[in-house]
Amino acid sequence: MRALLITVLLCLTFPFSASSQTYFPEPIKEDFLKGRVKQVEEFIARFNYEEDWQGKKVEDGSDPFLRSKYIHTLFDYDRFRQKDGSLIPEAEQFIQDVVKHRYLIHYNDTSWMAKVKCKAVAAKKRSDLILYLHTKQIAPHEYAWIVTRAESPLLKSPSDSLPNLKISPVEHEIGFTGLLSLKNIGKLKITQIEDVSFHFRNVPGYSFTIERIERKNSYNTGWLITSLNKL
Repeated sequence: MRALLITVLLCLTFPFSASSQTYFPEPIKEDFLKGRVKQVEEFIARFNYEEDWQGKKVEDGSDPFLRSKYIHTLFDYDRFRQKDGSLIPEAEQFIQDVVKHRYLIHYNDTSWMAKVKCKAVAAKKRSDLILYLHTKQIAPHEYAWIVTRAESPLLKSPSDSLPNLKISPVEHEIGFTGLLSLKNIGKLKITQIEDVSFHFRNVPGYSFTIERIERKNSYNTGWLITSLNKL
């Protein structure tokens, strides 16, 4: 899977909206760029402690101290870090549970989804549109993102005329821009992708959300945990 993502790396310093301003003014500080969680796949690899900061494969990911340290950096510090530098108790407990039970998350898990906020138009009427997508195996060793739900004031129901839409398995790394090429979703035409978030239920007893946070001169940037709930 990661080999397929090489071609989209250059897209990752741009926001999802139609405006194309970069978040990193010149010169880019290399150390901060290395710490940035640039891809969703990179978030997963760091969460599982399968890769280090350099993107190199970790041969032995069983070290509980190092794995705790890596997961700690995946939280949005503005939301979860206390004045003494530690995370709030709920986040610390989450890390302890993940490390203790050696929970892992994977792209092909069925318990995570993407939430994509869009702008759309139908019969000259403009509206907000929210799409929910899940990964699905469509052939041996082949996956795709499937649109499973659509919400808009212009739709009678979340599944109103919703076809079995599937898009590339690497769309999560380029902001689901492939949705712009779809002909229609319940007679709606997508005109803009505004925001993308991912919601995980892969860890027993918890749900959490990751969003792309952009900060200058900080290691705590990129795809980070912005919401954590105990189920």
